[in-house]
Amino acid sequence: MLYLSKKSYLPLIALSVFAMVLSDNAFAQLEEILVTARKREQSVQDVGISITSFTAEQLKDLGLVHQTDIVNQTPNLNYVTPFGDGNNSAFTLRGVGLNDFSEHNESPTAVYIDQVYQAALAGLNFQLYDLERVEILRGPQGTLYGRNTSGGLTQFVTKKPTEEFEAYLEATAGEFSQIRVEGAAGGPLGGTGSSQLPALWRISFLSHEHDGYHKTRTAGLQDSNSTDVWAMRGQLLFTPSDDLEILLSGHYSKADQVSAAYEHTSTMFLADGITEVLTAANTVNPTCAGVAGLTGPGQDCFGYRDTDGDPWTHDNDREPFLELENQGLTLAIDGAWGDIDLTSITAFVNVDKWFGEDTDLGPVPAIAVSNPVDSKQFTQELRASSEFGESRWTLGLYYFTRDINTGSRTDVSGIDLVNDNTVTKYNTDSIAAFGQYEWNFSDAWTLILGGRFTSEVQKFYEVAVDDLGNTPFFVGLTDAPSPGYEIFNFSKATAGALTEHDLDVFDFRVELDWQATDNILAYGTIAQGTKAPGFNFAIDGLGVLGSSTIAQTPYDEETLTSFELGLKTLLFNDTTVVNAAVFYYDYEDFQAFSFEGITNVISNKPAEVFGLEAELQSRPIENLYIRLGASLLDATADNVISSSFFTGAETSRERDLVGAPEYEFNGVIRYTWPIAIGGISLQGDFRAVGKQYFDIANNPIAHEDSYIVANASIGWESDDGRYELIGWVNNLTDEDYRTYVIPVTSLGFTQNMIAPPRWYGVTLRINWN
Repeated sequence: MLYLSKKSYLPLIALSVFAMVLSDNAFAQLEEILVTARKREQSVQDVGISITSFTAEQLKDLGLVHQTDIVNQTPNLNYVTPFGDGNNSAFTLRGVGLNDFSEHNESPTAVYIDQVYQAALAGLNFQLYDLERVEILRGPQGTLYGRNTSGGLTQFVTKKPTEEFEAYLEATAGEFSQIRVEGAAGGPLGGTGSSQLPALWRISFLSHEHDGYHKTRTAGLQDSNSTDVWAMRGQLLFTPSDDLEILLSGHYSKADQVSAAYEHTSTMFLADGITEVLTAANTVNPTCAGVAGLTGPGQDCFGYRDTDGDPWTHDNDREPFLELENQGLTLAIDGAWGDIDLTSITAFVNVDKWFGEDTDLGPVPAIAVSNPVDSKQFTQELRASSEFGESRWTLGLYYFTRDINTGSRTDVSGIDLVNDNTVTKYNTDSIAAFGQYEWNFSDAWTLILGGRFTSEVQKFYEVAVDDLGNTPFFVGLTDAPSPGYEIFNFSKATAGALTEHDLDVFDFRVELDWQATDNILAYGTIAQGTKAPGFNFAIDGLGVLGSSTIAQTPYDEETLTSFELGLKTLLFNDTTVVNAAVFYYDYEDFQAFSFEGITNVISNKPAEVFGLEAELQSRPIENLYIRLGASLLDATADNVISSSFFTGAETSRERDLVGAPEYEFNGVIRYTWPIAIGGISLQGDFRAVGKQYFDIANNPIAHEDSYIVANASIGWESDDGRYELIGWVNNLTDEDYRTYVIPVTSLGFTQNMIAPPRWYGVTLRINWN
């Protein structure tokens, strides 16, 4: 059950006291924030959905430059990055997320860029530049959006071409030799006067570089966790008539950098073979006892122990790398047929990746993993909408297809063990019909009904071979090594119908809104969302590196039913917004990810989530802006099975979901005042995160204690808004905390992803308009 301690109540009480002391005579009003959560432009205060939104100005003021940075000021939003910054990431929203690092999987919390769903996990790490706004929608969102999502979605909306010329250039210099340059320009193409414009254009670009902040002690290797990425976006907007708009846009980005590195800790099983703990300096890991000559007190099974206590240094023998290309093309057409608005969105997105890591992160060439990715997706969305009298309706059709070729190279040949090469091919074809109907059946009440039918077919193929050929020799299948030996085969010939998923599912939304006054909206929602089924990734079926089976490869879809009550208020002469929501999620067949040996496995479990979130934004006086947020969460899965490493005996327990902190608090305070040559701003922001787990078994080594991260900045802006100069510091107190943990205790160690250390810099921006 959801337990609220006295400490948990304090921030909520503070919000209430703050609101009460605001004067009704305050004269500074908050800027209205417009969103398109319901596929039409509305004030965020008029939408019966729990939404956090950031305008372009807020993104700039907060210094949010990467996709995952938005978690800093969004209650109940977190992310996991199993491979570290700049690589695969997935949002966790209200405890609903994905911590599987299989390249072919999709997240239940979707990411959209300009209404186009982004499927590939490898494509979900991107820089933020030239954006109009960001919207985070909580809860199932399948009745108005293309791809069905059970947890919610994040929508990034880029700045569109404008009828008047405008441009900006922004340059940042920071610690670790950071240089970041972004800019954009756009306006009319080939004409003057808005009525004579044949087209509008906009081009945006970004270049971002910095050295690695995870220092290596190995001569000849570069420091890890560097960035070297550039990106560009081009848009052409045609308006052949008053009721027809055609937007053609394309994007391209490329990263080629020294990738992230893990921080090593030596870990071991207790006597039960389930509980995983740090290995004491004077203890020989019983898991590694049979590895003669390689291991010693406090060491992993390869004889290594990190002893310096510095979370940002390591002893890797292999330089991690990341080569990533992301390109796409979108054609969006908005028109009208009488009173019916019509929209067509056609999009291609291709993501290519080649990634390699030093998996054991020690000086011994023990385990080196490399992952290739080639993901190609095509989406077509058609929508029609209209309103008549007191009713509004939207109907849509959506087609999604993706082919992804990926796999993994697990090289343990450095210690003459195995060299496993896994190849996977995954095809998804999905078609859906969705719609939503809104009826204002009185001046104060609105009933909203939504439905979605999805039909999806998935096909999966996977073959793993040991290029070195030691696996069959080790397990007694051959008398000598047999290079190229097939150690796992999941195909029509071996698995038959298990290689294909056929899904037909109906999801729904029922919402009742009560506009109690012009400034108070209360709403209640029951909604259901489904995440499609999938397939587990395997590297070995014979027991040397894993014991994957054909039967465990496919897993079923998960269905989430959400019950939510929310309140949105605009108070004190429009100076203050206070929004809050409470919710309960009932999970059927939650897709729970666990790490068994060095094999990742998803299995279906029952789960439930209780929680609440509250947000306050206020401008009590002209020069002061305050933003506060709070969330509480109790997210658990039942019947989580853990097997003893020593005996194989199974234990079933209730466990906390991954990436679901028990509480979060965030805040921003910004004060500005005029001077003779413009204006000065001072800003501080923070995020406090409660304890959480990074694995579903809730082992002590994967438990992250609560932490607080604070940032600060001082800025100057010229009177005409042309020039802006900002000095900033991120992670002001140099807080050391982990963003992900992968236990590999079967080999005596755990991989820890550490967040960036304290980072300072200065940003100059020039605007032309």
